[in-house]
Amino acid sequence: LPFLLVGQGISMAASFASGVFAALSSDFLLHPLDNLKCVAQSRNPSNLRQILRPSALYRGFPAVVSAGGPGNGVFYLVYEGCKDFTSPFVSSTIATCAATVIYAPMEAVKETAFVNRTSTMTALRETLSRGTGFRGLYRGWHLSVATWVPYLGLYFVLVERLLDLERGSGSGKLHQDNESKGEVSFLYNLRCGLGAAALAGIATYPLDVLKTRVQTGESFA
Repeated sequence: LPFLLVGQGISMAASFASGVFAALSSDFLLHPLDNLKCVAQSRNPSNLRQILRPSALYRGFPAVVSAGGPGNGVFYLVYEGCKDFTSPFVSSTIATCAATVIYAPMEAVKETAFVNRTSTMTALRETLSRGTGFRGLYRGWHLSVATWVPYLGLYFVLVERLLDLERGSGSGKLHQDNESKGEVSFLYNLRCGLGAAALAGIATYPLDVLKTRVQTGESFA
């Protein structure tokens, strides 16, 4: 979804703002599913009724609001700045390393709140206590990078390739008003994003499980 708002020749400031807006809107919609996924990945999955209570579905969301949006904004800011000079995979790799400095602590707190069924503030204290203070926020950072680099690299390689094929295909999916500019329809853009995300998610899921367990303190980093 963020890709639909950026990458269309907009300014760097707009790239950052679009990344923040897209992250917060999509995270708000998908946060309950993220909750279910993380709990299922843990060593001690909760009873489904405990997770589906309205008060439990949005555990950890304050962490997403405080750091998830800015982290995603940094990613797209760096990605847009690099993609004209190098490949989509290299651009996403550089952007991922920059963004995880902000994003990894948020994931550690959010996933601890999910798995331990606690508030965001309690999860923050638990995360800090596991790693002797500030270092606890970066527990599993190496696994975060190892998961997100291939995920986002594969995602952007697939999306960029599919969009390039569509722009040059003349298959009728282009907006008629923007055909000379090579712009792609929203629905085609959406299909590309969803398909690429699904394939990248399947490919990196085992790493995601390991990352979740390390960041929540269930395994050694």
